[in-house]
Amino acid sequence: MVRFNRWQRQWIIVIAFIGLCALGVMMVSAQSGYPTRQGTYINDYAELLTPETTASIQAMLTDLGRNNGIEMTVVTIHSISDYATGDTTIESFATHLFNRWGLGDAQTNKGVLLLVALRERKVRIELGRGYDSSYDKKAQDVINEFILPAFRNEDYVRGIDKGVKGTIHALTGSWPPGGEPSILDDPNLPGILGVGAILGLGLVGFGTYQYYRHRCPGCGKSSLSISSNVLQYPTYSSAGEKEIQRYCSNCGFQDTRLVMMAMLTVSDSSDGDSSSSSSSSGGGSSDGGGASGSW
Repeated sequence: MVRFNRWQRQWIIVIAFIGLCALGVMMVSAQSGYPTRQGTYINDYAELLTPETTASIQAMLTDLGRNNGIEMTVVTIHSISDYATGDTTIESFATHLFNRWGLGDAQTNKGVLLLVALRERKVRIELGRGYDSSYDKKAQDVINEFILPAFRNEDYVRGIDKGVKGTIHALTGSWPPGGEPSILDDPNLPGILGVGAILGLGLVGFGTYQYYRHRCPGCGKSSLSISSNVLQYPTYSSAGEKEIQRYCSNCGFQDTRLVMMAMLTVSDSSDGDSSSSSSSSGGGSSDGGGASGSW
């Protein structure tokens, strides 16, 4: 039997105490519970986005909230296992995080969460209760067509950016400015037409679109600038109004027209029982709708 003198016993106690402290720090560092929300639209814990892309996505999601009443946020994490939540799948983590943060409005439940778990190599678009099951297919199409092809090339910036734009289109029917997919985004065309043909068609199509969109009705030149300004945002009791202004720098032609914005509506699906999945912050909630993908 090994015997220790008084000094040795004291050193053993000190070492054991230090070891317990280190273990406690390690347990705390493996975060208990879900991450704390840092931003309304971007929570890039895995640091995948560039400052330029972050600013661009934030602008798009700000407009989405103002013009369509949809609150969407992007979340990137290193791993689900970094958080002591008990979740073993990205689906359960996304649903619980969505409800913990209370994404969207409690009346409409139109919140959206785009979650990327880097180490698991999984992505999830979680939808609020206000979307019926047909939107699950739309979310899956966004993941398959816009996000996964870029992620498989380790291009997370492009995948997230295109995923946000694709989600906005899937939910509203309109692309954000500059978000329309080009011919070059079709993965099947290179083998059919060849890269040169695609570039040619893309340039011709883009040039034709730009020409007719900005062609001045006064002088016929492609010098028309177009801007819009929301005069009154839509609410649940009244429609909104947007002003479209056109001006030609060549001949001075200008006109203004008003466009009505549809009144916000409350979905019937948001009236169901929410006792098990309700938001802890009083906002919107999700019952697990959406889609997932792996790369």
